[in-house]
Amino acid sequence: MKPLISVIIPAYNHEKYIAQSIMSIIDQSYKNLELIIIDDGSSDNTWKVIESLKEQCLARFTKVEFITQKNQGI
Repeated sequence: MKPLISVIIPAYNHEKYIAQSIMSIIDQSYKNLELIIIDDGSSDNTWKVIESLKEQCLARFTKVEFITQKNQGI
């Protein structure tokens, strides 16, 4: 088996772009990927968009972790 590659996406108010980012990773040909998304307390619908893609992510990635937290900034 090839090495596990971790893809980490930090997000803050990226409702317009987060789905495209996630789909771009889903479309990669490398198979052994884990996806970690950290929503840093977005005040828009970023988290809802992330959650709407959860089933596709679970089917595609070796490991999936979605985290939401109170905004902490950089």
